Amino acid sequence: MKPHNFTPSRKFNLSLIVLITLNLLPHLEDHLTTTLIIGLISIVWRILHEYQKVKLPNIILKLLLIIGSCYLVFFQHGQITGAEPATALLIAGVSLKLIDSVDYHDAMVVLFLNFLLLMSRFLVSQSLSLTILGILNLALVTALLLQLHKGKEIQLKFLPLLKLGFKLFLQTAPLLTLLFFVFPRFSTGFIQLNNETQAKSGFSPQLAPGEVSKLIASDEIAFRVVFGKNVPQPKDRYWRGAVLSFNQGLSWEPAKEQTQTNYSRQFRGELFYEQNIILEPNYGTWLFALETPISLKFKDQMKQMQSYIGNGRVYTVKQNNGQKLSYKVYSDPMPKQMLLEKEKYLQIKNEDDERLKQLIKITLQQSNNELDIKNNYLDFFSKNLKYSLNPTPVKNNSVSEFLFDTKIGFCEHLASSFAYLLRASGVPARIVVGFQGGEKNDFGEHYTVKDKDAHAWVEMWSNTLDRWLRVDPTEVVAPLRLELGGQMYHSLSQDELNAGLSQDEYLARFKSSWYFKVIVQSQLAFDLASMRWNQFLLDFDKEGQRQFFRKLGLENLKLKKLGFLSLFALIIFFIWLNRKRYFYRKGLTQQKSIYNDLCLYLDAHLVKKKIYFGPKDYFQLF
Repeated sequence: MKPHNFTPSRKFNLSLIVLITLNLLPHLEDHLTTTLIIGLISIVWRILHEYQKVKLPNIILKLLLIIGSCYLVFFQHGQITGAEPATALLIAGVSLKLIDSVDYHDAMVVLFLNFLLLMSRFLVSQSLSLTILGILNLALVTALLLQLHKGKEIQLKFLPLLKLGFKLFLQTAPLLTLLFFVFPRFSTGFIQLNNETQAKSGFSPQLAPGEVSKLIASDEIAFRVVFGKNVPQPKDRYWRGAVLSFNQGLSWEPAKEQTQTNYSRQFRGELFYEQNIILEPNYGTWLFALETPISLKFKDQMKQMQSYIGNGRVYTVKQNNGQKLSYKVYSDPMPKQMLLEKEKYLQIKNEDDERLKQLIKITLQQSNNELDIKNNYLDFFSKNLKYSLNPTPVKNNSVSEFLFDTKIGFCEHLASSFAYLLRASGVPARIVVGFQGGEKNDFGEHYTVKDKDAHAWVEMWSNTLDRWLRVDPTEVVAPLRLELGGQMYHSLSQDELNAGLSQDEYLARFKSSWYFKVIVQSQLAFDLASMRWNQFLLDFDKEGQRQFFRKLGLENLKLKKLGFLSLFALIIFFIWLNRKRYFYRKGLTQQKSIYNDLCLYLDAHLVKKKIYFGPKDYFQLF
């Protein structure tokens, strides 16, 4: 029987389902709807068909499913052309292929489509976990392709299959490694995915009740950072993202303002904090840095010219193509500053509430300067307000309702109302949103900042100090939030928070738990490996490749020469791959060569030849 007449068994079809499911999982992050609706329906349908519970759809139903899939992709992306819609269509196409009849050729197509599914995800992410999945995937797909050629002799034993796949992978590993180092690098990608200015993580340059608390629910990593000589204390790790100056009650927005190109500047000194940051790709155009950043530098000069600095010393990049960003920052905790456009930082949405007016009047009467005003309001907050992730909703963004009625809020409620009171008292103020905290990895030197560290605080202009002064009302309402950091604080239950333990007692209890010893420690070890992997990939860009060849004495290697070198490496690899067969066949007579070819054919399709069989014994079997 010829291989192309072979119909795969149920066991093989189920293995295809498992393989496709494995390749669909990484796409859940960016294509959740398409993967769940089309992918899940197709997988369940095919499994039921394999166990003879349902029939495969007819041609009319297939056509309707194809049209529906195209409409779903168009509805999500507004088009069906482009990199992201194409990926969604690929997911839909591979999924729908499951509910089609599967013969030899169909199985071959599905296996090759799995390669495309994997590669489309690599365009978006090159994380360590995805790389490990890619190696496993490559081994399984290659092994299944070889098994498929065996026809009825196909054997789907997992461990031998995996062993065969990894054996083939190891044979190609030298070529893959060589191509990685010699294939030309480019400053910008051929395909730009996630080319958006809006953050996908939930981080927003606008602040409204509930914005930060939604981000806190995520345990995703925002960025990793390695400090230089100086490391700030946990309570001083404020990472600036956006500065908001336009007030609408409890809601704030950034004012429209000019930005300027961020030209590279070098700063060194005992007072500066040096940070090497790897930012995850889900934060739009925002670049986070320890306050107050005075220099931000990309190694890539093209990216440097596409980064900008705005009022409030916040940095942005022109576009983020869905890739991690690596940059170096120097921050000065006591920079020289000026107050520009004072009126902009005094604007508020007026509220006609006598309680609010009375609070402001009493505070002004008891204060001699802006520092007294700040302290009096902090005293009011500490005595009257409570901190909670699930506060009572506030109607119409009313500051008065929050301060005097609900009295329970999250950091955005506290910061918004505090800045409002300062402005209403004649003190210029603004909101800063970003992150506060960061946990050190016990296995390495880097710190990890997560979405759970998201935070909002206030900056006020002090005439006495002649600079912008950070004021965080959360510090007096929920001091443990800053002492423990967002990651640990938000992992504690309300009962644990109400226990009234000290910072050291909370840390000791947490580190003695089995969860920390097993789960957290494992996560930290993998996070260190991910950090090293990400840094390696980011460093080996176009300039990194030049430095690599410079060390080998190949300083003047041009792009065209790299292309020829890659092609030469491929030719050498295929020559090496076929060397045994070539030299073996060269020493054979014509009769022996024909006999060996015949044995190979019979062995694959009829009866396997035992190692001790001679020609006569073997042909007697037929």
